[in-house]
Amino acid sequence: MYKRRCCSNIADRWQNSYIKTNLIVQSFMKLTNLLSISVLLLLASCSPKVVTNLIKTYPNQVPADSVRVFELGEIVPNTAEAIGRVSVIDPGTATKCRYNEVVHLAQEAVGKAGGNGFAITWHEEPSFWRSSCHQISGLMLYLKDNVVDTLRANPVQYAIDMNFVVARDKKQPERRNPAPANTFEVSLGYGWISSKIYDANNVSLGSKSGLEWKLGYEHIWTSGWGVGMQYSGFKAELPGGDMVLSYLAPEVALRTKFDKWILKCGVGMGLFLYNEPYYSTAGFGAHVTMGLEYMLSSHVGLGVSASSIASNLPKRDGVELKKDEKSGINRVNVLGGLRFYF
Repeated sequence: MYKRRCCSNIADRWQNSYIKTNLIVQSFMKLTNLLSISVLLLLASCSPKVVTNLIKTYPNQVPADSVRVFELGEIVPNTAEAIGRVSVIDPGTATKCRYNEVVHLAQEAVGKAGGNGFAITWHEEPSFWRSSCHQISGLMLYLKDNVVDTLRANPVQYAIDMNFVVARDKKQPERRNPAPANTFEVSLGYGWISSKIYDANNVSLGSKSGLEWKLGYEHIWTSGWGVGMQYSGFKAELPGGDMVLSYLAPEVALRTKFDKWILKCGVGMGLFLYNEPYYSTAGFGAHVTMGLEYMLSSHVGLGVSASSIASNLPKRDGVELKKDEKSGINRVNVLGGLRFYF
């Protein structure tokens, strides 16, 4: 394991402004490329998930276009036989999920089972705060005819009307109570630098710790996965002045809700800034974080988190590094603060 080295303000006070500007421009260009790749991966085409629960099947498969669809509120024929149920849901990244597309996927599933009818019992329309897809669930039917007689017994329709049908697969109850779609975080705490810090004369400055703060935002889909952005800052005292570290990065997050508790983890890469009275530079950083939150209400919560942030910084002029050393700073922190949900 290599040691990481950071320079203090004891070194020369002059810096070439062109070099520093160029370092920051290059950092932003690399960050832009990273964000572009992330967006392309997130927007990769993915079909909705089709979940079936079969009671029985018939040997002759039926073309999807020949499967009759009964919309919500329509009465199914008296002779309808339920052979199972089918749900078409958003796994979190689906794109081909307009209403006619998800209905067609359900028709295909019914036809493969030998059924020729599909009665929709549940439909969730797209929402900005939840899924951008149409999601449906319903009964797979085998129809002997299309006769509807309201004066005769109709067991399948009775079951639908009395809510005796479980319209979604076993995993769906968890999806009805997902983590909030949007979370804004304000946190304050303490951080510790785990790297060995030296001045320009190779004199160790000892361990450093200081105040840490963080602002963050996350958008989470119904799958629990989401994306966000965070800014974190750190301040510690050096012999000639304060050292201030800033970190701005996008994040891929996973949030899981258990009653009023939310477990969160996230990883990301972004821009790392180093500043002291007579020297500043920019580089890249990466972070990993774990957190636990408690919802005081549907819109406000309390949370604690622990994070590790590592960085690579350009080598400072006049500083000699050994083979096992690199210029950069690692730090860990423990934070607590408010969460706002909407």
